[in-house]
Amino acid sequence: MRVYAVLPFIMCILAALLILYFYVTGYDSIHLGETTINLTERTFIWQYAISHFNDAPLLGFGINGFWTRPAIYDYFNQNHGWVLDNYHSGYIAVAIETGFLGYLLFVASVYLFSEKVLYLIATRSIDRRHCALIIGFVVLSFQSNFTETMFLRSTMFTSVLLVAFFFAVCRPVQQQTLQ
Repeated sequence: MRVYAVLPFIMCILAALLILYFYVTGYDSIHLGETTINLTERTFIWQYAISHFNDAPLLGFGINGFWTRPAIYDYFNQNHGWVLDNYHSGYIAVAIETGFLGYLLFVASVYLFSEKVLYLIATRSIDRRHCALIIGFVVLSFQSNFTETMFLRSTMFTSVLLVAFFFAVCRPVQQQTLQ
Protein backbone atom coordinates (compact mmCIF):
# COMPACT_ATOMS: atom_id res chain seq x y z
CA MET A 1 0.00 0.00 0.00
CA ARG A 2 2.93 2.32 0.56
CA VAL A 3 3.85 2.11 -3.12
CA TYR A 4 0.28 2.88 -4.14
CA ALA A 5 0.20 5.79 -1.67
CA VAL A 6 2.92 7.63 -3.60
CA LEU A 7 1.66 6.76 -7.10
CA PRO A 8 -0.60 9.84 -7.41
CA PHE A 9 2.41 12.09 -6.73
CA ILE A 10 4.54 10.14 -9.20
CA MET A 11 1.78 10.44 -11.81
CA CYS A 12 1.73 14.23 -11.31
CA ILE A 13 5.47 14.31 -12.01
CA LEU A 14 5.07 12.07 -15.08
CA ALA A 15 2.26 14.30 -16.35
CA ALA A 16 4.47 17.35 -15.86
CA LEU A 17 7.17 15.64 -17.92
CA LEU A 18 4.63 14.86 -20.64
CA ILE A 19 3.46 18.48 -20.65
CA LEU A 20 7.08 19.60 -20.82
CA TYR A 21 7.64 17.24 -23.78
CA PHE A 22 4.82 18.88 -25.74
CA TYR A 23 5.85 22.37 -24.65
CA VAL A 24 9.52 21.98 -25.63
CA THR A 25 9.12 19.94 -28.82
CA GLY A 26 5.98 21.57 -30.19
CA TYR A 27 4.87 18.17 -31.47
CA ASP A 28 1.17 17.36 -31.64
CA SER A 29 1.79 13.67 -30.98
CA ILE A 30 4.20 11.46 -29.10
CA HIS A 31 7.15 10.26 -31.17
CA LEU A 32 8.94 7.07 -30.14
CA GLY A 33 11.46 6.18 -32.80
CA GLU A 34 9.47 5.94 -36.02
CA THR A 35 6.18 5.41 -34.18
CA THR A 36 3.74 8.27 -33.79
CA ILE A 37 1.15 8.08 -31.01
CA ASN A 38 -1.75 10.53 -30.92
CA LEU A 39 -4.15 8.67 -28.57
CA THR A 40 -7.18 9.07 -30.85
CA GLU A 41 -6.17 12.66 -31.56
CA ARG A 42 -6.17 13.67 -27.88
CA THR A 43 -2.58 14.82 -28.24
CA PHE A 44 -3.71 17.40 -30.84
CA ILE A 45 -5.85 19.01 -28.11
CA TRP A 46 -2.99 18.75 -25.61
CA GLN A 47 -0.51 20.46 -27.92
CA TYR A 48 -2.97 23.18 -28.85
CA ALA A 49 -3.68 24.01 -25.20
CA ILE A 50 0.00 23.81 -24.22
CA SER A 51 0.94 26.07 -27.14
CA HIS A 52 -1.13 28.79 -25.41
CA PHE A 53 0.53 28.27 -22.03
CA ASN A 54 2.71 31.37 -22.47
CA ASP A 55 -0.45 33.50 -22.86
CA ALA A 56 -1.21 33.04 -19.13
CA PRO A 57 1.70 31.14 -17.57
CA LEU A 58 1.46 31.95 -13.86
CA LEU A 59 -2.26 31.99 -13.07
CA GLY A 60 -3.69 30.35 -16.19
CA PHE A 61 -6.89 31.20 -18.00
CA GLY A 62 -9.17 30.57 -15.04
CA ILE A 63 -11.60 27.71 -14.55
CA ASN A 64 -13.35 27.12 -17.90
CA GLY A 65 -11.56 30.20 -19.23
CA PHE A 66 -9.60 28.64 -22.08
CA TRP A 67 -12.20 27.09 -24.37
CA THR A 68 -14.69 29.91 -23.80
CA ARG A 69 -12.49 32.35 -25.71
CA PRO A 70 -13.91 32.53 -29.24
CA ALA A 71 -10.51 33.04 -30.90
CA ILE A 72 -9.10 29.91 -29.26
CA TYR A 73 -12.18 27.78 -29.87
CA ASP A 74 -12.72 28.91 -33.48
CA TYR A 75 -9.06 28.55 -34.51
CA PHE A 76 -8.92 24.93 -33.33
CA ASN A 77 -12.24 24.19 -35.04
CA GLN A 78 -11.05 25.70 -38.33
CA ASN A 79 -7.79 23.71 -38.29
CA HIS A 80 -9.20 20.35 -37.26
CA GLY A 81 -12.86 20.48 -38.29
CA TRP A 82 -13.97 19.57 -34.77
CA VAL A 83 -13.59 20.84 -31.22
CA LEU A 84 -14.79 19.31 -27.97
CA ASP A 85 -13.87 22.12 -25.55
CA ASN A 86 -12.30 19.43 -23.37
CA TYR A 87 -8.60 18.82 -22.78
CA HIS A 88 -8.90 15.06 -22.40
CA SER A 89 -6.24 15.33 -19.73
CA GLY A 90 -6.94 16.46 -16.20
CA TYR A 91 -3.31 17.40 -15.72
CA ILE A 92 -3.32 19.71 -18.74
CA ALA A 93 -6.62 21.18 -17.55
CA VAL A 94 -5.02 22.05 -14.22
CA ALA A 95 -1.92 23.50 -15.88
CA ILE A 96 -3.78 25.61 -18.45
CA GLU A 97 -6.67 26.77 -16.29
CA THR A 98 -4.71 27.45 -13.08
CA GLY A 99 -1.26 28.12 -14.55
CA PHE A 100 2.14 27.15 -13.25
CA LEU A 101 1.32 28.24 -9.70
CA GLY A 102 -1.93 26.30 -9.69
CA TYR A 103 -0.20 23.16 -10.95
CA LEU A 104 2.46 23.54 -8.25
CA LEU A 105 -0.22 23.88 -5.57
CA PHE A 106 -2.03 20.87 -7.01
CA VAL A 107 1.14 18.75 -6.93
CA ALA A 108 1.92 19.99 -3.40
CA SER A 109 -1.52 18.93 -2.20
CA VAL A 110 -1.09 15.51 -3.79
CA TYR A 111 2.31 15.21 -2.11
CA LEU A 112 0.75 16.08 1.26
CA PHE A 113 -1.98 13.52 0.61
CA SER A 114 0.65 10.85 -0.04
CA GLU A 115 2.59 11.86 3.07
CA LYS A 116 -0.56 11.66 5.21
CA VAL A 117 -1.49 8.24 3.84
CA LEU A 118 2.04 6.98 4.52
CA TYR A 119 1.76 8.34 8.07
CA LEU A 120 -1.63 6.66 8.58
CA ILE A 121 -0.20 3.37 7.33
CA ALA A 122 2.91 3.64 9.53
CA THR A 123 0.91 4.41 12.66
CA ARG A 124 -1.85 1.94 11.77
CA SER A 125 -4.35 4.76 12.24
CA ILE A 126 -6.54 3.73 9.32
CA ASP A 127 -8.42 0.53 8.75
CA ARG A 128 -6.64 -1.52 6.09
CA ARG A 129 -9.80 -1.93 3.98
CA HIS A 130 -10.55 1.80 4.11
CA CYS A 131 -6.98 2.56 3.14
CA ALA A 132 -7.13 0.15 0.20
CA LEU A 133 -10.41 1.68 -0.97
CA ILE A 134 -9.12 5.25 -0.75
CA ILE A 135 -5.75 4.58 -2.31
CA GLY A 136 -7.21 2.37 -5.04
CA PHE A 137 -9.77 4.96 -6.05
CA VAL A 138 -7.29 7.83 -5.96
CA VAL A 139 -4.74 5.91 -8.05
CA LEU A 140 -7.38 4.99 -10.64
CA SER A 141 -8.60 8.59 -10.75
CA PHE A 142 -5.12 9.94 -11.29
CA GLN A 143 -4.40 7.32 -13.94
CA SER A 144 -7.66 8.10 -15.76
CA ASN A 145 -6.82 11.79 -15.83
CA PHE A 146 -4.00 11.16 -18.27
CA THR A 147 -6.56 10.75 -21.08
CA GLU A 148 -9.77 12.13 -19.55
CA THR A 149 -10.57 15.30 -17.66
CA MET A 150 -12.02 14.72 -14.21
CA PHE A 151 -9.94 17.21 -12.25
CA LEU A 152 -11.65 20.61 -11.96
CA ARG A 153 -15.07 19.15 -12.80
CA SER A 154 -17.21 19.75 -9.76
CA THR A 155 -20.31 18.21 -11.33
CA MET A 156 -18.79 14.77 -11.84
CA PHE A 157 -19.51 12.24 -9.13
CA THR A 158 -15.99 10.83 -9.40
CA SER A 159 -14.48 14.27 -8.77
CA VAL A 160 -16.69 14.81 -5.74
CA LEU A 161 -15.75 11.35 -4.44
CA LEU A 162 -12.05 12.09 -4.98
CA VAL A 163 -12.32 15.26 -2.91
CA ALA A 164 -14.27 13.36 -0.23
CA PHE A 165 -11.50 10.75 -0.02
CA PHE A 166 -8.88 13.50 0.25
CA PHE A 167 -10.84 14.99 3.17
CA ALA A 168 -11.23 11.55 4.76
CA VAL A 169 -7.47 11.15 4.82
CA CYS A 170 -6.96 14.66 6.21
CA ARG A 171 -8.89 13.93 9.38
CA PRO A 172 -7.01 14.26 12.66
CA VAL A 173 -5.37 11.10 13.91
CA GLN A 174 -6.62 9.94 17.27
CA GLN A 175 -3.94 8.84 19.71
CA GLN A 176 -4.39 5.24 20.78
CA THR A 177 -4.37 4.65 24.48
CA LEU A 178 -1.94 2.09 25.79
CA GLN A 179 -3.54 -0.79 27.61
